[in-house]
Amino acid sequence: GASNMLRTISALARAGAAAISIEDQMFPKKCTIAAGSKIQIVNREEAVERVRGAIGARDLYHEQQQQPGLDDGKGTWIVARTDCRMAYGFDE
Repeated sequence: GASNMLRTISALARAGAAAISIEDQMFPKKCTIAAGSKIQIVNREEAVERVRGAIGARDLYHEQQQQPGLDDGKGTWIVARTDCRMAYGFDE
């Protein structure tokens, strides 16, 4: 949820993480190549909410710490990846 996202992103940013990866797979995660089309992912709205939540948590952390943001290259990057191609096909 949102509170877990805020806590996790803040902790990783505080630890100096250069980037944090957000994925759309459901738990338990599986190797995409081995699982093929059996991959289960969250719906599009939840995936977008995860990414927006991570960005918001990152920005809030940097504001609270009065640290530089991404505009000067010193902030924490949020990387979003999807497995929807394996779960739903290329057209999705």
